[in-house]
Amino acid sequence: MSLIWDVGLNIALRISDLLAIQFIEIKNDGLRFT
Repeated sequence: MSLIWDVGLNIALRISDLLAIQFIEIKNDGLRFT
């Protein structure tokens, strides 16, 4: 059960990291175009 929890937690962290990176890129693009 702990293995499933660890895998789910790792996936959630990776998804949040990808979303954060995409948000930063969009933010930088917006600042760059302005």
